[in-house]
Amino acid sequence: MKKLFHMLLVAGVMLSIAGCGSSDTDSDIAEAVPAPKADTPQQAFENFQAALLAGDTAAAVDCFVLNAQQKDAFEAVVEFSSAVEGIDSELTRVFGEEAAGGLGVRNPLSSVAEVDVADCAFTETGDTALCVSPDGTSNNMVKADGVWKFTADEMPLDDPNFLKELEGMKSVTAVLKDMTGEVGKEGMTMEQLQTTFIERVTTLMMEQAPSDLPTDLPEGLDPSGLIPSD
Repeated sequence: MKKLFHMLLVAGVMLSIAGCGSSDTDSDIAEAVPAPKADTPQQAFENFQAALLAGDTAAAVDCFVLNAQQKDAFEAVVEFSSAVEGIDSELTRVFGEEAAGGLGVRNPLSSVAEVDVADCAFTETGDTALCVSPDGTSNNMVKADGVWKFTADEMPLDDPNFLKELEGMKSVTAVLKDMTGEVGKEGMTMEQLQTTFIERVTTLMMEQAPSDLPTDLPEGLDPSGLIPSD
């Protein structure tokens, strides 16, 4: 069955530039509130959802049992999610509801936040549990000191491609956060924002993976293999 964390990270990386073509402003992100003690697996899931809706990275991370490397990876996913929410909020404020998602980025955690916990199946065995969402996404859970948390043991942290994608996500997050401040500037159109975003992400791809470029380029393409030449 699919594992929750791995699916989140893959979704975040793959959707970060799909369909190409955190803000201090008002948004739909809920305010952070103290979470109830996760004395049941269901409450742990609800606390995780609340942390996502609040854009609270620390609270979301606290819902998992993570070592240092796992924590870094998970924080990257949550920060990406928050950055998407932030820029979409600004796009909506300036250009209207139809502009949300206009940069082609999607929040990989939004579907998790929208799951009805009552529709999930929780199977407890002593101090361990298995949580299965309606779509089949699953993850193991453990109880320590009376508190339930998710595990992330399935993360392929020994896979170079996984780690490379993770670094790519961090870079796209930085671009999104930086561009959030550009939304609403005088004369800045949606088309200009889209073009700038594509250019900056393309540049990042070139900088981070120069060794992956083909040696025999298709006719009509510049050395990036991405941008049509004159």
